[in-house]
Amino acid sequence: MKKIVVVGAAGGLGLTLCEQLARSKRYIIRGCVAPWERNKRVEELRSYVSEVFVGDVTKKSDVDLMLRGMDIAVNCAAALADKHEKEVQYLVNVRGNDFLIRAAKHFGLQKMVVISTAGVATGLGQGVPDDENSPFRRYLHNYHIWSKIENEKNLAKVSREINFPCIILRPASIYGPHMTFRWGEIISYIKNGTMKVFDHPDSRYPLIHERDLARAVELSIERIGSLRTNEIMIISSDEPTSLSSIVNFIAQEIKAPLPPRLPYWAVLAASYVIALVPMRLRPKQFQLISPWSVREYRQGHAYVTDKAKRLLGFAAEVPFQEGMREVLRNYNEKGISHWG
Repeated sequence: MKKIVVVGAAGGLGLTLCEQLARSKRYIIRGCVAPWERNKRVEELRSYVSEVFVGDVTKKSDVDLMLRGMDIAVNCAAALADKHEKEVQYLVNVRGNDFLIRAAKHFGLQKMVVISTAGVATGLGQGVPDDENSPFRRYLHNYHIWSKIENEKNLAKVSREINFPCIILRPASIYGPHMTFRWGEIISYIKNGTMKVFDHPDSRYPLIHERDLARAVELSIERIGSLRTNEIMIISSDEPTSLSSIVNFIAQEIKAPLPPRLPYWAVLAASYVIALVPMRLRPKQFQLISPWSVREYRQGHAYVTDKAKRLLGFAAEVPFQEGMREVLRNYNEKGISHWG
């Protein structure tokens, strides 16, 4: 049986991946969690893994212990977009992966899979779907995307230096019952009547369900052989979801009024004013608002998923409405405190 270490195993994707791998009964799983991880998450993780390792991905000594004796490493750990400033984003999302790939080479692992984001290469203004060859975005509206781009650049450099290519998966926006980041806030805003939309009804906002993404990770482990260079793949559902369609569906399911649509130019003008306010002084719902992000939501974006289909035989299977109903059931059962 292959020995797999999942870093960030108590996070939303990490838990789902460990459950997926455990169900296949082909792996011995070491789940790595941060010292500050919530106890409920860790207890849930114990039912899926052979071992729980507590360590910090930003410490080389901990990373060495995480990977020692393993065959395959999967890094699901990440600093969240509006929770951490630039230094933490860099330490977790860049330096942590640097430690991991070097340890993977040192301890003779067969393979390493890294979770990035499709947002590193959104071609705003180009009017065409992005694929794995699209250039990195030039306009960065938060440190999270910046750190993900820096991580991919660093992995490209280090993998050449040490001759250890890895697999980089770029998921669209992830949703599912374990993915608590942002979704709880969105549901609460809709429920409380404070949610507003301003995107064009036809603007695409691609999603990927956590189980589909976990399946893509397992397919990457099983179907990608030896590599000459880093292999990058976009993982996204092909359903034509938009932000408006997502928000309206949630409102209908929870029997809340449909969120009103604001004039785009009014929102854009307001974003220039918000951009003048220091981040620490902004209300939580305005943390990621910028003229760039407003334009992006208005235009929308789409991804070409042909490479994942070709190399992995992967296509998303969870229909949006089914997956979102699952999210809402979990939200109703566990309450907003679980989603904070």
